Amino acid sequence: MLTRQELLSNRELLIDKTRGALCGLAIGDSFGDAARTPDNQRDYGFITDFHKGDSWSTDDTEFALMVAKTIIEAGGDFTSQDVVNAWLENVATEDELRRGGVSEVEACNNLRRGIRPPHSGRFNPYHQSDGAAMRSGPIGIYCAGDPEKAKYLAQVDAEVSHSEEGVWGAQAVAVAVVAFIAVLPEYAVDMYFTWMAGQHPESAYSHYAIANMTGANRLLIGIGWTAIVLIFAGRFHNYVALHEEKRTDILFLGMATLYALLIPLKGSLTLFDGVVFLGIYVGYMCIIARRPCEEEEPEGPAATLAKLSRPARMRAVAGLFLFAALVILFNAEPFSESLVASGKILGINEFLLVQWLAPIASEAPEFIVALMFAFRGNAGLALGSLLSSKLNQWTLLVGMIPGVYAVSSGGTTPINLDPHQFQEIFLTAGQSIFAVALLLDLRLGLREAAALLVFFLAQLFSPFYDVQLEALLGLPHDPLRLHNFYAWTYLILAGLLLLRHWRLVAELRYGFHVKVRDIVHH
Repeated sequence: MLTRQELLSNRELLIDKTRGALCGLAIGDSFGDAARTPDNQRDYGFITDFHKGDSWSTDDTEFALMVAKTIIEAGGDFTSQDVVNAWLENVATEDELRRGGVSEVEACNNLRRGIRPPHSGRFNPYHQSDGAAMRSGPIGIYCAGDPEKAKYLAQVDAEVSHSEEGVWGAQAVAVAVVAFIAVLPEYAVDMYFTWMAGQHPESAYSHYAIANMTGANRLLIGIGWTAIVLIFAGRFHNYVALHEEKRTDILFLGMATLYALLIPLKGSLTLFDGVVFLGIYVGYMCIIARRPCEEEEPEGPAATLAKLSRPARMRAVAGLFLFAALVILFNAEPFSESLVASGKILGINEFLLVQWLAPIASEAPEFIVALMFAFRGNAGLALGSLLSSKLNQWTLLVGMIPGVYAVSSGGTTPINLDPHQFQEIFLTAGQSIFAVALLLDLRLGLREAAALLVFFLAQLFSPFYDVQLEALLGLPHDPLRLHNFYAWTYLILAGLLLLRHWRLVAELRYGFHVKVRDIVHH
């Protein structure tokens, strides 16, 4: 076997071996592609020699030659920026990539969005394909006799489009857990109001519980989702793309929303409803928890905990979670009661304060983190996080309300809805189904975000102009008329979108799969 030194000392031999390796790559590529063509299989059977007619190469040869070109232009060792420049110059210039696999297509999309390695490969739904391996031949040629260097440069090149198996599965679970932790203050406030409603059925606490729940859900979509798109659009791209695995979130959010539309029709929120919502959430968690994941190197406090023995680590983590939960729970009562009292003292409708101010305060940390992600170019993860939060609140939060009410009241009496609560839930469900329809293609663009924001602001400020509008139209005053109008507007628009994109609706079934189906949407 020739050593690296022998190759470098004999330039003629080096060039000959290099040409031979590249030609072998191209010929093997051509043979392989020809052998898998059904017509050739029918005409020639097992192909053991050159077949008659024209031959061709695939994108594997072309990407390998681009890697070789990158090595040459970089003067040998290349950096991640050299790889990015090569892709932007030679690949991403095309509006639609015709010579490239799904991993390369998505990598180009990421580069156009301003996402750079390793994130362009890590946040690539097709990161597990063999595309990076197919183009790595020139690296082996250049690093002949130096496997460590070949390993390093292959990683530098691969990270533009690929990442280690299971990264996305790990992120899906992590995002779901983070979403739950982030909305825990919201849960604490709502559970307090629900508990007090069970203790004092004649009070307004049940109104506050419904107000807080519906306000939190509508705020996540109307402000949270739209803010991410607007921030990202101002710096990078005019839409935010979600990973293929978020199809599961959209599917289960749609299921929960369809069932939620039944609650106003029944006029009550029962224990059975709670079981259904909790069942939807458990089904969702069972799917994402079964997806493959990998352990990453811990940092900061996590690294300190990782050094402990397993029993000690488990006790420490449990203790930290318990401490955080107790702090939140002990502050839920004074925060909630102070909010109601402030409304009475200031002459402000307590329902509106509970509906909007409480969710803003409790969800501020989550919003800030998501907006920071969007500002730094990782809007897909930011939107995915708030999507998981929406699903959490629309299943787990709503599902817990009748259970807590039953325990507090000492019976199985349902929470009966008055006309105001009816309209609030109906409007929230309408917004949710509209949001699901907008995300069918796993994208949320500027126009869609603007529509969500405009409708949200219109219904938010409706109490300030409903009387004037009714007087202008010659209608008797009905404080819930505009709620009903916006709810039906959401439903009609959602229905039109669902009919228009019925194929995408059918693809939601892949959200039940543990392993995500490889689909590229052009």
